[in-house]
Amino acid sequence: MGVSIKQYRRTEWEHLRPVWTRVFERTPGATVFSSPEWVEAWLTTVGCDTDAEFLLAEEGGRPLGICLLTRSVVKRGPFPVRTLWFGTAGEPEVDSVYVEFSDVLCLPGRETDYAAAIKTHIDRIPWDEFVLPRMNPSMALDALRGRFDKCDVIVDNLPSRFLDLDSFRNPDVAFEETLPRKLRQQIRQSFRIYEEEGPVTLRMAASAEEGIKMLDELAELHEASWQARGLARGAFGSDKFRQFHQQMIRRTHGSGGVQVAKIAAGERTIGLIYNLVSKGCAYFYQSGLAHHANNRVKPGFICQVLCVNASRDAGLRVYDFMGGDTPYKKELGKDYRDLITITVRRRSLKMKGIECLVTLRRRVRDRRKPAMDTALVAPEQEPQRDR
Repeated sequence: MGVSIKQYRRTEWEHLRPVWTRVFERTPGATVFSSPEWVEAWLTTVGCDTDAEFLLAEEGGRPLGICLLTRSVVKRGPFPVRTLWFGTAGEPEVDSVYVEFSDVLCLPGRETDYAAAIKTHIDRIPWDEFVLPRMNPSMALDALRGRFDKCDVIVDNLPSRFLDLDSFRNPDVAFEETLPRKLRQQIRQSFRIYEEEGPVTLRMAASAEEGIKMLDELAELHEASWQARGLARGAFGSDKFRQFHQQMIRRTHGSGGVQVAKIAAGERTIGLIYNLVSKGCAYFYQSGLAHHANNRVKPGFICQVLCVNASRDAGLRVYDFMGGDTPYKKELGKDYRDLITITVRRRSLKMKGIECLVTLRRRVRDRRKPAMDTALVAPEQEPQRDR
């Protein structure tokens, strides 16, 4: 008996939720970004208007893998590109949660069979491009990628910096004491300046409702920092984006699946940090920092080192700064792992024409100015939301 694929509409999620949960729990290394709580929050907020469906792979009536597949038409210059998105992706960019560490959910040992069934199914669908964005590396992902040997496959690696919290488990040694001398001095100086206004403290939200209030305060600081840089809006400029994370807090706070922390010096707010927590790992998702007139002060570093210490003291094993190689992540994250974006393109005259236009535009752009022209670039090259 072979593996078969059953299709389910997005509106059938309640029926599929127990199946998704069972496969998620049996998938090695699966993260919060493929959890049923994440999927449900996505379906009802940022992904509510997407053309999404579920694909359930079964053998003899028993599930061996499940995924969410979203269809969209992306304009690439004058050309409409029919795009398939794997996982919680494909929502309007203005609302996007920019999912990272997305997983191919599959029972161990069945990766090859599951990949073959998914490939057979999507070959029956009209598409030009199949995108698996910022994926968690796994055997199942390798198996799926290997099925597209007759297509053009572009692989983009995005480093995700992290800390092994077991490497400084001694509670008498703070994380900042393990950092390079110059950075350590800057952080100590920042502490001294803030302590002139009162003791520096970290408070974790004790309830979901308090967490949502803290998230609102974080959002205000985040948006203010974008406006101060002359930018129209940051991540929280989208109501659906904010609603998504409010739902995540409501759904996961009681089980320890989220950290919302406020760091203050006396009555003065230094900043807020929002982390998602799964299987012993804290994933830094977003922050809001209060401006300080003294440019020697490093509010972001203060907030991060205190959250790292709190995560270690709570018994977590890893603190992940998530995708991107910005300077502060390089300075704090001692190790890294790659998130993998795979873009599969069918070989056709249209896609070849787009490739030629992209090459031509880049040459013209390079001669005129260094600014990015995103009209024709592929999804893995698009600018990411600031974290």
